[in-house]
Amino acid sequence: MVETMRKLTFEGFLKQYVAELSGVQTASIHKLADCLSENPRLKEPLFLYALAFDKVELLLRYTANSTIAAEYEQLSNLYSLEQMLVLLEKQSSLNDKGCPQYAGRQNDPQ
Repeated sequence: MVETMRKLTFEGFLKQYVAELSGVQTASIHKLADCLSENPRLKEPLFLYALAFDKVELLLRYTANSTIAAEYEQLSNLYSLEQMLVLLEKQSSLNDKGCPQYAGRQNDPQ
């Protein structure tokens, strides 16, 4: 029996990543938001996840009393999903071409 692998989408990647990073293996915005205080690395991917799945308002509600609330509110007012994807694509293409800050370091002795 041949199993075909599904193509991983950006949304699928985000869903898997936040579940793995949180340690609770869930896609629930509420449960993921509860993990922010113990896991600050979840902050940015969780916002992208909420943006990608149109759950930013839900994320804002669940983080309203946390220290991250103002930052999430500001981001939600600045970027749509399309704008965020364009920014990520630009960043990705810069990294693919070689970031100027690392230019010439390939041959530097460690």
